[in-house]
Amino acid sequence: MTGPVTGYIAAELRAQRARLGWSVTDLERAVQLGRGTVQRALKGSTGLAVEVFVAVARALGLDPAALLRDAVRHANSPARADYDLAAHKTDEPTDLERFNDAHPDDPA
Repeated sequence: MTGPVTGYIAAELRAQRARLGWSVTDLERAVQLGRGTVQRALKGSTGLAVEVFVAVARALGLDPAALLRDAVRHANSPARADYDLAAHKTDEPTDLERFNDAHPDDPA
């Protein structure tokens, strides 16, 4: 993984794909990109090209700007210290959601 921003984005992309019930093949078709490119975006194992990030986020119904903003905030937040990608199961809140619940007046 390249860093916390990429890791957060990849985890959110995976979580949204799971919420939609899409397979990787479904996502490939939606963005018209190859399997390797889509899998790298979902794994966060390499930096994402801006065009790939925007295409995948939009295909999944996510706002790329909001997702990037949240990822940067998360990378700079105290919640990052215990960030666990496993928390992105569809039935569990993200660390950012838990942090925001615990600190409703904090703009992070």
